Amino acid sequence: MNVGKLWASLIAHVSSSRGPASLLDLLKSVQQWLREHPAVAGSGLGQRYGLPWYQLTDLEAYPLAYSDLCPVEEIRKLSRVPPSSAEVAVMFLRDLFWGAMVMRSAVSCPNCEGDDLRVLVAPPSDEIVLACDSCGWSQTQDGEPWSSAERPIPPTEIHLRDAGLLPGAGGSAPEQPGPPPVRTRSAPGTGSEHPGPTLVRETGNRSAPGTGSEGEEDH
Repeated sequence: MNVGKLWASLIAHVSSSRGPASLLDLLKSVQQWLREHPAVAGSGLGQRYGLPWYQLTDLEAYPLAYSDLCPVEEIRKLSRVPPSSAEVAVMFLRDLFWGAMVMRSAVSCPNCEGDDLRVLVAPPSDEIVLACDSCGWSQTQDGEPWSSAERPIPPTEIHLRDAGLLPGAGGSAPEQPGPPPVRTRSAPGTGSEHPGPTLVRETGNRSAPGTGSEGEEDH
């Protein structure tokens, strides 16, 4: 994998024409680029970081409208510091999707106190789970420690509305006590090797079904 050439083609692809009109447009453009370069998602690294899932997932089902990520700024970030290796390139792509799709709650991690907990959903029950990207702590909405053989996944907009965590869920959001409020923004794409739709990693929170996760780099 010639990382320099591939990355240049990605930047040219997402920057073509007038550029993305929205975050959804940007992510769909990256999905198209991945389809045109199947070796990226199909590589061992791509599968390890869950790029096949990101390539195929229905982005419109996720709460992108509540993210404060700016598509133009995200392209600038990707252009500013080209990845130093194939793994970093795959990680950058993973983090772009992750930062747009997965929302933070307004609950601070009680374990490391270093970050707000992310909002996930645990299949098959669709229970809301809050998890920390920094230390891997996971808990229920009531603050009880959470663990399961099933990996939690990023919730769709429907999941969040059904849980009363977004406006428009049949009325106003519930008052406390109740589900923790969700910050209507997404954090920058940093964290662990969450290859696909899950947030819980081996040492933190981001891995696709059937995959593990490791540390990561910021960009």
